[in-house]
Amino acid sequence: MDVFYSPHHLSIQKDDVEVVEVFSDSEPCTRFSCQAISVVAPVAEAVAFETQDAGEAFLGVEHSLTGKRWRLRLADERSALLLSQRLEVPEIVGRILDARGVTPEEGENFLDPTLRYYMPDPTTLHDMKTAASRIHRALSDGETIAIFGDYDVDGATSCALLLRFLSVVGGKTVFYVPDRMAEGYGPNEAALKNLHAKGAALVIT
Repeated sequence: MDVFYSPHHLSIQKDDVEVVEVFSDSEPCTRFSCQAISVVAPVAEAVAFETQDAGEAFLGVEHSLTGKRWRLRLADERSALLLSQRLEVPEIVGRILDARGVTPEEGENFLDPTLRYYMPDPTTLHDMKTAASRIHRALSDGETIAIFGDYDVDGATSCALLLRFLSVVGGKTVFYVPDRMAEGYGPNEAALKNLHAKGAALVIT
């Protein structure tokens, strides 16, 4: 990933395709690349923040969309230089990363984030081992597993992913998505009774 800086804008380019402008013509830019937004959002926050303090306005932004001035967030010069040298990025990017609290050891993963690095260990979630053991028993015993989904995006996609995975490993599954207007949010007694009547021995929600 390459990061470019000029007096008028900061942009990030990946694989010579994705370019993201964080600042343009002294105003925040609203055009983001979907692939780089996870990097750009914290970078933009680290570069500058809105303040009423006196002093020279960062990038000449005297009045942001909310009417406030911008100033450069201070960074440790030695740490910023170390970051820029180790990550082979411009010094201004080293300052941004240091102001954001990124260490030299974390820098590469911060600029090129992956789910494998940032996703927590699933076993740290409460009762995860108990839940995994129960699902394994249901699969081994041929029990019907019900997936209680939801009508929003994450509820629908997680329901679909679980159904696909359980089907691939040979599980017997049914699913249920409650009616938003009639049933509201989350599990309800009538829906659980309905799933039980269909033979569900385990409900995942």
